[in-house]
Amino acid sequence: MPPVQSSGIAPLDAGPHPGARGNFQIFQFRKPWPTLVAAESAGETRYLEDEEVAERFLNDFAQILPSTLSADLSRELIRKHMEGMAS
Repeated sequence: MPPVQSSGIAPLDAGPHPGARGNFQIFQFRKPWPTLVAAESAGETRYLEDEEVAERFLNDFAQILPSTLSADLSRELIRKHMEGMAS
């Protein structure tokens, strides 16, 4: 299984979604290793290996993904934001 990374920005006008609870990363490995979730909250990151918890985060990601901008649009939004900060 080749490494895959996915990221995108969910704009504020996308409305509420599960990602608003905090950042998280999902690490899926070949068997026999479990899926690992790194869930961030105020001042800490928790690493979770429970299969039911991992499934919940995978479902959250599936709900968030349709509202995210493409990689190109995400980069453009970041660029515009950074230009605004420089002025």
